[in-house]
Amino acid sequence: MPPALSVRFWGVRGSIPAPGPRTARYGGNTPCVEVRAADGAGVARGAPVVLDAGTGIRALGERLAREARAAGAPVEATVCLTHAHWDHVQGLPFFAPLYEPGARVTTVAARAFRDAVEAALRGQMRPPVFPVGWDDLAADVALAALPTDGVPLVRGALAVSALEARHPGGAAGFRVAPAAGGDAVVYLPDNEIAEGSGDGAWRDALLTSVRGAALLVHDATYLPDELPNRGGWGHSSWDEAVRLALDAGVRRLALFHHFAERSDDAVDDLLDRARALADGSGLTVLAASEGLVLHV
Repeated sequence: MPPALSVRFWGVRGSIPAPGPRTARYGGNTPCVEVRAADGAGVARGAPVVLDAGTGIRALGERLAREARAAGAPVEATVCLTHAHWDHVQGLPFFAPLYEPGARVTTVAARAFRDAVEAALRGQMRPPVFPVGWDDLAADVALAALPTDGVPLVRGALAVSALEARHPGGAAGFRVAPAAGGDAVVYLPDNEIAEGSGDGAWRDALLTSVRGAALLVHDATYLPDELPNRGGWGHSSWDEAVRLALDAGVRRLALFHHFAERSDDAVDDLLDRARALADGSGLTVLAASEGLVLHV
């Protein structure tokens, strides 16, 4: 079956940007993932759904603006924000389409966090923090609320649903699939699986949300031996993410939200261990990196 979705990673680090030689291969920008509908040859088409607006969104915005000028048509983009923590919104003031007259940018947040997200966006885009206010942008900008009840928001050829996540202050994930039906991408960048908590009901609900995804992009911030000192911090370890993907029948797992202090070599090492854990299961495990494009 030809791919229906094209997924490109623009930022994969968590908490704070981490540029430098130790992180150059996987990248140092904070979360941003672009999803577009794909034609039968796997070529991305149409307006993107953008998952989170970390510092990785700057380069994406520049590319979208160039494409729009070449096509003679305004940018249309939907930016889905998992929550208001800074590493997930800090790139939005530098998203070039916001300053393009005629561009249409819809930001989306789960209904429970919509007001918190709006406050964060407005707070980081006003003097003295930033010279341009949210209400002074040239683009047509809207902020939509999406319930976590499985009812999707249809944006062109794509359908987006919000999922519950476990993270301090509240957060959501997103499931993106072709509007006409088909394989889905599930994005859960900040999510504490908390296997050791004994909360089986939470993990069962999480499995239901993730089950059968063609691609799961999941929080893999910690090593297993780091978890005991980080309970309640809202993140998972790589082995928890692998076991979740295995139990949910996921086909591909992209380890994401790499710890800012984790070098590329250290990410290589945990990826080797993650693949060993999944060996023989049919699950493909990879570590997300800037510039990586996957077809679903």
